[in-house]
Amino acid sequence: MPSFEYRVYGQPTAPGDDLWDQPLPRDRRGPDGSDGKPPVTHGACFKAARAFLEGNARTALGAMGPVCIDLKKHGAFYHPAKVTAAGAPAALVLNLAVSDAGRALLEKECDCLDRLRSRGTTSAIPRVCARGAVVTEDDRPVSLFLGEWFSGYREFHISEDEAGARRIIVWDEARGDYFLTPEETTGLYRCAAEILTDLYDPETFDQVYPWHHGAGDFVVKTDGGAVSVRLITVRGYGPAMARPGEGDPASLLQGLLLFLLNLSIWTRLDRLDGVGEVVWSDSLAVAATVAGFFDALERKPAPAILPESLALCFRAFLSVCGFEDLAAVAGSLVAAYPDGAPEISVVRANLASHLQDLYRSLESAV
Repeated sequence: MPSFEYRVYGQPTAPGDDLWDQPLPRDRRGPDGSDGKPPVTHGACFKAARAFLEGNARTALGAMGPVCIDLKKHGAFYHPAKVTAAGAPAALVLNLAVSDAGRALLEKECDCLDRLRSRGTTSAIPRVCARGAVVTEDDRPVSLFLGEWFSGYREFHISEDEAGARRIIVWDEARGDYFLTPEETTGLYRCAAEILTDLYDPETFDQVYPWHHGAGDFVVKTDGGAVSVRLITVRGYGPAMARPGEGDPASLLQGLLLFLLNLSIWTRLDRLDGVGEVVWSDSLAVAATVAGFFDALERKPAPAILPESLALCFRAFLSVCGFEDLAAVAGSLVAAYPDGAPEISVVRANLASHLQDLYRSLESAV
């Protein structure tokens, strides 16, 4: 059997030290514990991870020399760890779920990822290498899945620079946190929109949902001004809203408009520094989102019920859609958002100006 070492945010830990016996945080902000049950400790989490890796992941890890498990994040549902092994071709991500809600979501997410990857839809989402469950010494079930780690990609969020301006900051352990340039920020939003549109099925209205920049769902890599983005989680895949109809060209194009409107709104939402208040992005995200949307739309095959390509038909549809039409559809869409969601007040406060920005961007794209 290989030897194991354990880290929490890079800090070594081992049986007997204080960190090992501390409970897992519920998330970055909240208290430890989950579902009202006694909390799972870091040590119990590491033991579950080791048992899972020894029993299920030998193929994924290769020869399995000395293995390092480094807990990198504590989310509302998962506790992701970076797994490296001597001789393994690449690092992997190990997601651990200890709450009932987290374990149910993990099963659903694995199914969604497998489904999308089997279709060959995109390489921008992780491949599931292994999945399973382990019971801890105190009889707590832990669900786990081992997936592809996107090396060099980092989490990002809206933050405030020294002058108080809100910009995208990238959390980078290797080079230190840094702010994106406006050009890099445009590339980030364009790539994210392209990925989500790639994954959208215009005939069934299936799409990745929910997703949120505030949850760190996307990661970014920059290199000399070039920007690359990956989507690291797919918590759900299906219709995200009531269908306008189905089986005819008008319904298909109306559904695509709803998708674009929803995409343009939610891509502007984040949490300040990933944990703070809900914030609204700069308007440059709008044109970038429209550009990424059409980047992906141009590649989509034409549904049989359309007379021309999907992109061509949608541009024709938009060309007769005035601002009042766009605002009416957007108003109905936002009215259907759940009132209790913390993002809704921010969306409603910014919707009018957002629609102006969006309409101008669509005019340029059409």
